[in-house]
Amino acid sequence: MVKQSAIKIGILGGGITGLIAAKSVCDAKLSPTPEISVYEKNSVPGGLMRSTIANNCCWDNGMFKFTRSDYLVRLFPELFEDIEDCRQKVWRGGKLSDFPFRLNYYLKTESKISLIPTILDYGYSNCCRLMGLGEANLYKWPRYRLTKRMLSRAGLEQYMFKLQGYPPSLLSARLGEDRLGHISINTKPGRLIKLLLAKKQNNTKKPKLVVAKPEFLGIGAIAGKLADLCSAKGVKIFYDSPVTKISHSRGSNYEIQIRHGDKLTNYPADYIISTMPLNKLIEAGQSMFSDECIAIAKELSFMDMYLALFIINKPKLSHRHLIIYSFDKNHKWKRLVARSLPDGTTSIVVEYTFPKNTTVPRGEYMKSVTFDLVEELKLFNYNDIILNRTATVPNAYPIYKLGFENNVSQLQDYIHEQRLISAGRQGQFRYIGSPDAVNHGIVAANKIIHFIKHGYLKYPRPRQSLSGIKQPHPKTAITARVQYDKILENK
Repeated sequence: MVKQSAIKIGILGGGITGLIAAKSVCDAKLSPTPEISVYEKNSVPGGLMRSTIANNCCWDNGMFKFTRSDYLVRLFPELFEDIEDCRQKVWRGGKLSDFPFRLNYYLKTESKISLIPTILDYGYSNCCRLMGLGEANLYKWPRYRLTKRMLSRAGLEQYMFKLQGYPPSLLSARLGEDRLGHISINTKPGRLIKLLLAKKQNNTKKPKLVVAKPEFLGIGAIAGKLADLCSAKGVKIFYDSPVTKISHSRGSNYEIQIRHGDKLTNYPADYIISTMPLNKLIEAGQSMFSDECIAIAKELSFMDMYLALFIINKPKLSHRHLIIYSFDKNHKWKRLVARSLPDGTTSIVVEYTFPKNTTVPRGEYMKSVTFDLVEELKLFNYNDIILNRTATVPNAYPIYKLGFENNVSQLQDYIHEQRLISAGRQGQFRYIGSPDAVNHGIVAANKIIHFIKHGYLKYPRPRQSLSGIKQPHPKTAITARVQYDKILENK
């Protein structure tokens, strides 16, 4: 009897999505056991979910919030703590204000006379919204969900420019749904009617939010624990191993070329899950893709994120967990996240996004941010600063240029036809939070498991143009891309 060889699975990227995918395939207990290899370009796992460590101090590289029911929290409950005394604020007009996109806040601050034109404008906005006029671009999207007066008071346009580096009129309305979905939730007509009738806005108890404990090295410890768990299950994780090339192979479906220092090494793979930036995946596998596909990928770009990190000698700012969004055009930064630490100090992370290939003078930026926080916001004094550091997060946010959806959809269809699976924020070119990054990993693993169980191991088709892709008949089959989206929507 011929012994069946093990399926080789290559996972490009050791972030949360890639590690969850590796763990999920292991947990399926396939026979024979697949050989799973994870290739991570950095020296530590985590991808976008990482921490910065300096002088025994820890900062999360961004804001990572979960609920007790989320997968990672259930997996490592001892590494999380409940968020207590949390508040979100907005800096606009030279002062801190409550978050302006909740109707109850807006109605409390308006006189009864001014509410009449507000209600009329709101009715007009919702009619336009139902007609689809709010989907033209990101400028129209909030306009037909908020009233004109509410939008002008909020100063949202400046924040959207900071987030993407482009005016809202040049950005897709899809960003509104993916990044500003709370505006849609908080401006539903039914909610407005309840508020006008003085009924409670929400009778259901909201799930309590949790964050990674800083004394256990924050969110980076979660990625480390997950990597250790994968290694214990037999997954091989290669660090400092950037992917330089992906090509077809005669002995297996693919050959993955990895750089180890000055040495290039090729590894075979029957299936690939990629969490690499979508444009970088196409670039690495350009021998498999058409010139048209490569040209489309070059149109995609990401925003990098620069972080100013502080440890302040204060037990808390105004609250133990404080989030401030800056809508001030004179501020380079867009968001501040402060949290109280067990030793009686406070950590602060200040985020600034900028287009790739932009030079950011670290000293000037740190000086500018410090001035804003001390002189304008008056959150602390100069002599309260115990420590400050900087960090950079590459490819932090995909840029939602007008028409990007069609380009991404075409690329994803062709990638799936090649038996490649892209997942995660960078791989799907879609803004998703940490819990959804976990879901992406699980869904990607389920696809691999399905392919293996049903014997879908075939060599990829030869390179061809995007227009030459054969689409399955809608009555008998559905594309993998649509399956992917539907599974995520049902979660």
